[in-house]
Amino acid sequence: MVVGIIFLLSDKKDIALSSLPHDIRAGLVVLLVIFILVVIVSLLGLIGTTKRNRKLVRIYSWMVWIITIIQIAGEVFLIYTLFIRKCHDEVIDGLEFQCISVPVAAKVVLLVVSLVLLAIQIYVAVVIRSYDKQLQDEEQLHREYIAYNTGAFNLNSVEVANEGVYTKIPNQDYDF
Repeated sequence: MVVGIIFLLSDKKDIALSSLPHDIRAGLVVLLVIFILVVIVSLLGLIGTTKRNRKLVRIYSWMVWIITIIQIAGEVFLIYTLFIRKCHDEVIDGLEFQCISVPVAAKVVLLVVSLVLLAIQIYVAVVIRSYDKQLQDEEQLHREYIAYNTGAFNLNSVEVANEGVYTKIPNQDYDF
């Protein structure tokens, strides 16, 4: 992605953006837009985490999961490209592209590194979702605390200790 951005911003005369095929130019622009969206959403996630804003954290969590799903699709395409697709030369818009064969050891290393990065991405997505759930639980606990302290519960109740946890039970008259 960074290579695409550097290429788009490059001022070298021998590498002109207009000399590339249209689909490659469109792909670079799409990558640039996606990269900018990821940066914006990451900033929202950072702000949401520091401010403990559950809405921003949830947006960030959803975006990370979407990116993870896209990355899984990319991994499937990588496996297809490295191990299944046959290599052949192509001519697109008058430009000749030569197929370069990649050694098997390099394919395996690339695949292993990609899968490790995917595992890290999935782990990060799970951690972010867990943090969102933690914020949700804290908000629920805060609402219950406010309701308890404002008298929303029955005032004729008695607190009973049950293994260190206090619960409210109704105060009833029992005949002994």
